[in-house]
Amino acid sequence: MRYYDLIHQIIDSVDQAPPQDPMTGKRKQEAYDVINNSKDEVFQINLYDWYLSQGWSDRLLDIDSPFIITYLQRKSVQDVAHADLLWRYYAHYEDFLETAKVQLQLAKSAFELDLEQRIEYLSRARANASTKSLGLANVGRPRQSRQELLREVSDLLDVANIQGDLLQRMKADSRLTAEKRPQVLKQLNAQILGLDDLYNGYVDQAGYYDLALVVFQTADHRNPTDIRATWQNLIESLHQETESEGQLQPYEAVSERVRILGARLSLSESTFPIRKHKLRLPFQIHKLTSHLQQYSSPSSPATPTNSNAPPPHPPGSAHSSSTCPSPTKHSSPFSKPCSTTTRSHLKAEIVASLSRISLMWSTAGWRRVHRRAEGCLEVRRIRSLLVSC
Repeated sequence: MRYYDLIHQIIDSVDQAPPQDPMTGKRKQEAYDVINNSKDEVFQINLYDWYLSQGWSDRLLDIDSPFIITYLQRKSVQDVAHADLLWRYYAHYEDFLETAKVQLQLAKSAFELDLEQRIEYLSRARANASTKSLGLANVGRPRQSRQELLREVSDLLDVANIQGDLLQRMKADSRLTAEKRPQVLKQLNAQILGLDDLYNGYVDQAGYYDLALVVFQTADHRNPTDIRATWQNLIESLHQETESEGQLQPYEAVSERVRILGARLSLSESTFPIRKHKLRLPFQIHKLTSHLQQYSSPSSPATPTNSNAPPPHPPGSAHSSSTCPSPTKHSSPFSKPCSTTTRSHLKAEIVASLSRISLMWSTAGWRRVHRRAEGCLEVRRIRSLLVSC
């Protein structure tokens, strides 16, 4: 070990030599060539430890030796800093496949990393796995191994993102007690859990139905009964939540949530069974919505205007106003005064019908004949409610 200490002193002396001396650069290069090309593995390990103790981790990136990879691989099992140095070493020499492998292992490791750090490792791993290595690093490696790695990273990243959404929901969920909250947040802000654990332990119990649909999508769960029931529960819970808050109408909240889920689920035929073309509620629903907004205001005029209603659909289309025949004609659905109690009761029934129509539209596709017929019955029912007083 004393000889190793003498070499350390030589390195210090070479580094501190005045740069004005023309021989300094040459001697420094010769010294490092002898040191780095040594075949003494014990010496090399001692040298790497000394570099790190001096805070010179970047020097390891410039050493092109098989010993450095073995050294970092062994150390990376015990320390996250060495693991970071290992993937940085691979990236320095443009071996992006090995870089992605190390980053994937870090995301799956038992190190004390929060969820955000693990998602960052996975995002880097996906980018590196998608990048072809240059030079000899890519020779002899089957293309399938790269594709398999990329698939594994992408799947785990999808799960981690669900866990991240769940973590944010739990932070704001008032139903968690003060004793339970730290425990739940600690479990979610650590290692990436499996989809079964996330769904059974958190999503299903908390009633996060939109996240349940995302779990179904990620797990490729195609059971139509489960999916339909989850959509039903989502819309019903959203209806109740919106009514209690009183800021939006339930059908507006449902429409917005369907739009967001459509983007999240990539319009999947299984978890988002909505036709990809002409996704609009029938003209009658827009018209009834306009009526309902005026009906909910006691100071509204007796005869509702329809200046803001959208233009009708082409005659004969699945959304045209002739799809649902009108009930008996009245001069105005608001021609007769209603008491406040009656008005509130009818408004609640109308809102419930609109939500049922939104459910039919969102879960089965409005263009299907049997769903269109059910929707028409709801439209006629709303019209009857509007003219009942």
